[in-house]
Amino acid sequence: MVTAKAQGANARRYFNFLLNKPMDSVVNTQYDVRAALADTLRYTVVDISRREELAAMRTGVDLRNSQFKLADQYWVPKLGTFLDLGYQGQDWNTDSDADYYLFGVSLDVPVFNGLRNRNQRQRALLDVRAAELEEVQVTNQLRLGADVARNDLDAALSALQSATAQEESARSYFGLIETGYRAGVNTLIEYIDGRNQLTSSEVQLFVAYYTTLQRLAELERATATYPLAPVMKALSSPPRGHRAPRASLRRSPDGHGHHRRSGPGAHHQAHACRATGAGDRERPVQHRRRERAQLQDRRHHPQHPCP
Repeated sequence: MVTAKAQGANARRYFNFLLNKPMDSVVNTQYDVRAALADTLRYTVVDISRREELAAMRTGVDLRNSQFKLADQYWVPKLGTFLDLGYQGQDWNTDSDADYYLFGVSLDVPVFNGLRNRNQRQRALLDVRAAELEEVQVTNQLRLGADVARNDLDAALSALQSATAQEESARSYFGLIETGYRAGVNTLIEYIDGRNQLTSSEVQLFVAYYTTLQRLAELERATATYPLAPVMKALSSPPRGHRAPRASLRRSPDGHGHHRRSGPGAHHQAHACRATGAGDRERPVQHRRRERAQLQDRRHHPQHPCP
């Protein structure tokens, strides 16, 4: 029992960690498995087109095609222009004729480059082919994983139906044995045996139920059908800030209905009031008694700042 509770607590913390929530947050266990199964099983063909890996592979293939098109245009002449502006002189002397400008046009016509351009084009073509083959391989792997997850879900559903029928049969049998035991027809051994069968069937039903949920989650992951909009909304929401302390009015404990200010500005006032009696220890007893009597008398007056 202790081990099961520890595993449940660890599972809750790990689940909240995946959702970027506080570790001790309550996990909503009100999950409608029938609606989820009905929504998933209505697809007869497993669809993996929403997987992010396929989108990344298609982007890689497009990039390789762009590189191949660039390498394939090596024979196109290149036309360029340049403009050079400067200011120069001799013997550290400059005049109005020291500035100059130089403008030109260049034309590069590839004639022979030692077959390097052709090799570069062939290498780019091989990169495109490798990217396409990698996309096909990843697609087959994802489709294989989705098919395996779907078959595992079908097997889990069959086990769940069998466990449900077995639990109903064990419950009916235990009801008959319990009625016969109370009537004195069945023995205690038969009663305990029927109860053990019912408990075992209930345990098997719970195991089959949660196994079905696991297989359903695996299929949702393999087909990318889990809705990520609520999760992304929770992750993108800004954290709640702390409110700044505000001054408030509280009723004075003297019972006369006067109010005093509490907050950042009240600290200096309370400090000044406490400083009034700071030197009592160094004064004579008569002065201390007189000042204490004055302080007690001033507490009943609202114009005095001290409480």
